[in-house]
Amino acid sequence: MELERGRQLFGDGDGMAHAYFPHDCVVSLVSVMHDGRSVEMNGIGREGFIDPALALRAVQPLGRYLVQLPGTAWRIEVERLNETMAISPALRAHLMCYTEVFLRQSLQLVACSALHPVEARICRWILTTRDRLARPECPVTQDVIGEVLGVQRSTVSLAVRNLQAAGLIGTRRGAIEILEPDGLFDSACECYSIIRRHFEERLPGTYG
Repeated sequence: MELERGRQLFGDGDGMAHAYFPHDCVVSLVSVMHDGRSVEMNGIGREGFIDPALALRAVQPLGRYLVQLPGTAWRIEVERLNETMAISPALRAHLMCYTEVFLRQSLQLVACSALHPVEARICRWILTTRDRLARPECPVTQDVIGEVLGVQRSTVSLAVRNLQAAGLIGTRRGAIEILEPDGLFDSACECYSIIRRHFEERLPGTYG
């Protein structure tokens, strides 16, 4: 099915009738404050499913899920997914492994947001989005990056200009292209490597 940007898959306190498995889109788990400000707590692309709590037989989502980058996804009824997990230990084990990695990733991102400079976080986010989409061009604006990371657009613009000047990325209207992956990796914070290692240890081949 097609998922357009901004579509809400689940809200706080909703029930969960379906699970979603992204194919070429990215979905954000966001936290929304009373004043309307929001920030991404984690994202999910082709490596995972929504909601990871379903592997634990949860009946409510971890939070609000919004489609950040549009694309396609597979959808299955939760009841049918539970029935399939009951007769397929391999599937249940795989989904549980992903849920474990997702939780580790979420905790790592808390530390990342508190300790690392914006430019390094932007590099980490661009590389992660590249992995989730399996292509070097990210259909994303600087406004979206600011929303996701919870920083002002002017701060994002300055960081993007620095990365362009270094020849690491190129930009055009509505997209950022990775020009020098190794250089972008060197400029990213350690969280990118830590999270990739979690996937390689628990779910080898995820980004192969």
